[in-house]
Amino acid sequence: MWTLELEAMHAIGAAFVLTCHPFLSGRPARARALELLIDRMAALPGLWITTVGEVAQHVSGLGLNPAAMSAAGLARRGLLGRAPVT
Repeated sequence: MWTLELEAMHAIGAAFVLTCHPFLSGRPARARALELLIDRMAALPGLWITTVGEVAQHVSGLGLNPAAMSAAGLARRGLLGRAPVT
């Protein structure tokens, strides 16, 4: 199941975020499935295997304006159907 989600997200250029709970992912079969998933991840072209901290560092270097990226800012620029109710 994880591999199908990974491949689907990769196909559309989206982020694949995996959350593992030790009481589930630590089971022998799931640990093996996770190994196979990581092998598949490493084989996909252009896939960035990273941490949330590295993503935050990358985004902070992009010079984005957080106010312009908010729902209200996107709506003002016509990128959303309507401004959210506040």
